[in-house]
Amino acid sequence: MNIAKFGAALFAATVPLAAFQASISPASAASVQTEMFLDNLAPNVDFLDQSSRFALSNSKSGKVHDFARVQAREQTLAANALDEWRDGRKVASPEGDALHTGRSAAIDGRAVQVDQRMPLGKEDLDSLEGLDGLAFDQEYRSKQREALVQIEADYQSYIAHGDDPVLLAMASSELPKVRQRLAALGRI
Repeated sequence: MNIAKFGAALFAATVPLAAFQASISPASAASVQTEMFLDNLAPNVDFLDQSSRFALSNSKSGKVHDFARVQAREQTLAANALDEWRDGRKVASPEGDALHTGRSAAIDGRAVQVDQRMPLGKEDLDSLEGLDGLAFDQEYRSKQREALVQIEADYQSYIAHGDDPVLLAMASSELPKVRQRLAALGRI
Protein backbone atom coordinates (compact mmCIF):
# COMPACT_ATOMS: atom_id res chain seq x y z
CA MET A 1 0.00 0.00 0.00
CA ASN A 2 1.40 3.36 -0.92
CA ILE A 3 1.45 6.39 1.35
CA ALA A 4 -1.49 8.13 -0.40
CA LYS A 5 -3.77 5.09 -0.06
CA PHE A 6 -2.68 4.57 3.57
CA GLY A 7 -3.40 8.22 4.39
CA ALA A 8 -6.82 8.04 2.71
CA ALA A 9 -7.67 4.84 4.62
CA LEU A 10 -6.53 6.38 7.90
CA PHE A 11 -8.59 9.52 7.26
CA ALA A 12 -11.68 7.44 6.38
CA ALA A 13 -11.32 5.47 9.61
CA THR A 14 -11.02 8.57 11.78
CA VAL A 15 -13.96 10.52 10.30
CA PRO A 16 -16.67 8.30 11.87
CA LEU A 17 -14.87 8.48 15.24
CA ALA A 18 -14.69 12.27 15.04
CA ALA A 19 -18.37 12.47 14.04
CA PHE A 20 -19.29 10.21 16.96
CA GLN A 21 -17.26 12.26 19.42
CA ALA A 22 -18.85 15.48 18.13
CA SER A 23 -22.33 14.01 18.65
CA ILE A 24 -21.77 13.31 22.36
CA SER A 25 -24.04 15.61 24.32
CA PRO A 26 -23.03 17.40 27.52
CA ALA A 27 -25.35 15.07 29.43
CA SER A 28 -23.21 12.08 28.46
CA ALA A 29 -20.36 13.62 30.46
CA ALA A 30 -22.42 13.23 33.62
CA SER A 31 -21.02 11.89 36.86
CA VAL A 32 -21.90 8.54 38.39
CA GLN A 33 -24.31 10.23 40.81
CA THR A 34 -26.08 11.97 37.96
CA GLU A 35 -26.27 8.86 35.79
CA MET A 36 -27.79 6.83 38.65
CA PHE A 37 -30.24 9.62 39.41
CA LEU A 38 -31.40 9.79 35.79
CA ASP A 39 -31.53 6.00 35.41
CA ASN A 40 -33.88 5.75 38.40
CA LEU A 41 -35.87 8.92 37.89
CA ALA A 42 -36.75 8.90 34.18
CA PRO A 43 -38.61 5.55 34.10
CA ASN A 44 -40.66 6.48 37.17
CA VAL A 45 -41.57 9.88 35.73
CA ASP A 46 -42.61 8.17 32.49
CA PHE A 47 -44.62 5.58 34.40
CA LEU A 48 -46.46 8.21 36.43
CA ASP A 49 -47.31 10.13 33.27
CA GLN A 50 -48.50 7.15 31.21
CA SER A 51 -50.40 5.44 34.01
CA SER A 52 -52.18 8.70 34.78
CA ARG A 53 -53.28 8.91 31.15
CA PHE A 54 -54.64 5.35 31.48
CA ALA A 55 -56.53 6.48 34.58
CA LEU A 56 -58.39 9.12 32.60
CA SER A 57 -59.98 6.39 30.50
CA ASN A 58 -60.00 3.37 32.86
CA SER A 59 -61.19 4.88 36.13
CA LYS A 60 -64.75 5.80 36.90
CA SER A 61 -63.82 7.89 39.95
CA GLY A 62 -63.91 11.68 39.67
CA LYS A 63 -61.27 11.95 42.39
CA VAL A 64 -58.92 9.62 40.51
CA HIS A 65 -59.55 11.61 37.31
CA ASP A 66 -58.71 14.88 39.05
CA PHE A 67 -55.53 13.40 40.53
CA ALA A 68 -54.52 11.77 37.24
CA ARG A 69 -55.04 14.96 35.23
CA VAL A 70 -52.70 16.94 37.50
CA GLN A 71 -50.25 14.05 37.76
CA ALA A 72 -49.96 13.65 33.97
CA ARG A 73 -49.34 17.38 33.57
CA GLU A 74 -46.74 17.52 36.38
CA GLN A 75 -44.87 14.48 35.09
CA THR A 76 -44.90 15.74 31.50
CA LEU A 77 -43.26 18.94 32.72
CA ALA A 78 -40.68 16.96 34.70
CA ALA A 79 -39.95 14.73 31.68
CA ASN A 80 -39.54 17.80 29.47
CA ALA A 81 -37.06 19.32 31.93
CA LEU A 82 -35.05 16.07 31.94
CA ASP A 83 -35.11 15.98 28.13
CA GLU A 84 -33.88 19.56 27.95
CA TRP A 85 -31.02 18.70 30.29
CA ARG A 86 -30.14 15.60 28.27
CA ASP A 87 -30.24 17.53 25.02
CA GLY A 88 -27.68 19.90 26.50
CA ARG A 89 -29.87 22.93 26.01
CA LYS A 90 -29.38 25.79 28.40
CA VAL A 91 -31.88 25.71 31.23
CA ALA A 92 -32.55 28.75 33.36
CA SER A 93 -31.70 28.36 37.01
CA PRO A 94 -34.25 29.25 39.70
CA GLU A 95 -31.80 31.85 41.04
CA GLY A 96 -32.49 34.19 38.16
CA ASP A 97 -31.03 34.86 34.77
CA ALA A 98 -27.83 32.84 35.15
CA LEU A 99 -27.81 29.88 32.78
CA HIS A 100 -26.27 26.46 33.24
CA THR A 101 -25.30 24.14 30.40
CA GLY A 102 -26.26 20.81 31.95
CA ARG A 103 -22.67 19.64 32.45
CA SER A 104 -21.83 18.02 35.74
CA ALA A 105 -19.45 19.68 38.14
CA ALA A 106 -16.26 17.88 39.07
CA ILE A 107 -16.68 14.83 41.26
CA ASP A 108 -15.64 15.72 44.78
CA GLY A 109 -14.67 12.22 45.90
CA ARG A 110 -17.82 11.42 47.87
CA ALA A 111 -18.71 7.74 47.97
CA VAL A 112 -21.59 6.73 45.74
CA GLN A 113 -24.10 4.16 46.90
CA VAL A 114 -25.60 2.03 44.15
CA ASP A 115 -29.38 1.89 44.28
CA GLN A 116 -30.55 -1.70 43.69
CA ARG A 117 -34.30 -1.06 43.39
CA MET A 118 -36.07 -1.21 40.07
CA PRO A 119 -38.06 1.78 38.81
CA LEU A 120 -41.57 1.08 37.60
CA GLY A 121 -41.84 0.33 33.91
CA LYS A 122 -43.64 -1.45 31.10
CA GLU A 123 -44.73 -4.48 33.15
CA ASP A 124 -46.32 -2.16 35.69
CA LEU A 125 -48.13 -0.29 32.92
CA ASP A 126 -49.26 -3.58 31.41
CA SER A 127 -50.70 -4.63 34.78
CA LEU A 128 -52.93 -1.53 34.71
CA GLU A 129 -53.96 -1.67 31.08
CA GLY A 130 -56.47 -4.51 31.38
CA LEU A 131 -58.16 -3.16 34.51
CA ASP A 132 -61.02 -0.75 34.93
CA GLY A 133 -63.26 0.65 37.64
CA LEU A 134 -62.47 -0.14 41.27
CA ALA A 135 -59.82 -2.77 40.43
CA PHE A 136 -58.01 -0.19 38.29
CA ASP A 137 -58.29 2.51 40.96
CA GLN A 138 -56.76 0.29 43.66
CA GLU A 139 -53.85 -0.85 41.49
CA TYR A 140 -53.33 2.67 40.12
CA ARG A 141 -53.12 4.20 43.61
CA SER A 142 -50.72 1.48 44.76
CA LYS A 143 -48.41 1.89 41.75
CA GLN A 144 -48.56 5.69 41.93
CA ARG A 145 -47.56 5.58 45.60
CA GLU A 146 -44.66 3.22 44.85
CA ALA A 147 -43.33 5.41 42.02
CA LEU A 148 -43.77 8.65 43.99
CA VAL A 149 -41.95 7.21 47.02
CA GLN A 150 -39.08 6.14 44.76
CA ILE A 151 -38.93 9.58 43.13
CA GLU A 152 -38.99 11.23 46.55
CA ALA A 153 -36.00 9.09 47.57
CA ASP A 154 -34.23 9.89 44.29
CA TYR A 155 -34.66 13.64 44.79
CA GLN A 156 -33.56 13.48 48.43
CA SER A 157 -30.48 11.45 47.53
CA TYR A 158 -29.54 13.73 44.65
CA ILE A 159 -29.96 16.83 46.80
CA ALA A 160 -27.59 15.25 49.35
CA HIS A 161 -25.03 13.81 46.90
CA GLY A 162 -25.65 15.25 43.44
CA ASP A 163 -23.22 17.45 41.58
CA ASP A 164 -25.04 18.99 38.63
CA PRO A 165 -26.37 22.48 39.46
CA VAL A 166 -29.33 22.28 37.07
CA LEU A 167 -30.44 18.87 38.32
CA LEU A 168 -29.89 19.93 41.93
CA ALA A 169 -32.18 22.93 41.37
CA MET A 170 -34.72 20.71 39.66
CA ALA A 171 -34.64 18.11 42.46
CA SER A 172 -35.03 20.86 45.07
CA SER A 173 -38.03 22.39 43.31
CA GLU A 174 -39.67 19.04 42.47
CA LEU A 175 -39.35 17.41 45.90
CA PRO A 176 -42.13 19.51 47.52
CA LYS A 177 -44.38 18.77 44.52
CA VAL A 178 -43.81 15.03 44.93
CA ARG A 179 -44.70 15.30 48.61
CA GLN A 180 -47.86 17.22 47.69
CA ARG A 181 -48.78 14.51 45.16
CA LEU A 182 -48.28 11.81 47.82
CA ALA A 183 -50.56 13.72 50.19
CA ALA A 184 -53.17 14.19 47.43
CA LEU A 185 -53.00 10.49 46.61
CA GLY A 186 -53.65 9.68 50.26
CA ARG A 187 -56.88 11.70 50.11
CA ILE A 188 -58.35 9.69 47.22
